[in-house]
Amino acid sequence: MRTLLAALVLVAVQPVTLKRTPSVGETTNFEIRMETEWEGKQLVFTGTQQEVVKVVNLDGTFEIESTQSASKVIYDEQEMEGPKLPATIFTYAADNTPTALIGEQVDADAFRLTRVTTPIFPSDSVPVGGTWSRELRDDPDAALPGVKLEFTYEANEKVGNTDTYRIKIVGEELEGSFPTKVDGQVWVSSTTGAIIKASYKVDEAPVAGNHFDLTLTISPIPSVASR
Repeated sequence: MRTLLAALVLVAVQPVTLKRTPSVGETTNFEIRMETEWEGKQLVFTGTQQEVVKVVNLDGTFEIESTQSASKVIYDEQEMEGPKLPATIFTYAADNTPTALIGEQVDADAFRLTRVTTPIFPSDSVPVGGTWSRELRDDPDAALPGVKLEFTYEANEKVGNTDTYRIKIVGEELEGSFPTKVDGQVWVSSTTGAIIKASYKVDEAPVAGNHFDLTLTISPIPSVASR
């Protein structure tokens, strides 16, 4: 029995390599829910989002096309159809750092939120409980403040049929009148590093020129959650 317990402990503390290994055509489908308040009343946005890897380059950089559908806005107990948005393209470095957001109706606010909620993977293997940090430079020409991010590899967990690594993310912008702060958890596929599930509490979230305190959850659609 003691030998078995020792083996289990050894497995639990073995460092793992957290990395993004996308392949063209990789597809992930989510349900998104954002909750906040507007003029003292609850405001809820829901929708579905599909992300498809379109390009993987030899240096590990890659591009994802993101489309939203079936969106709804609930405000003051009234339900309305959400806006129809064109597809957007996200580009990433090999370590999953977001490098650009391209689309007809995207602005700096959308990319600011992406920068503080995206897990960036470490260069070295880490054990459960291991931590690492990253800083993203400011870009005044693009209205992007600098960002500081702290990550903790918390656990191995199943999400549906998918093996995942649970990562805590704490992020904050370093400049601006209303710097965004994030405290959340993301579950990434242990094989591809893609986000499978996420939950965030965001203070001063930038949305269309405004700023809100909100919660954001990303949940896998069961029929397509496994990889």
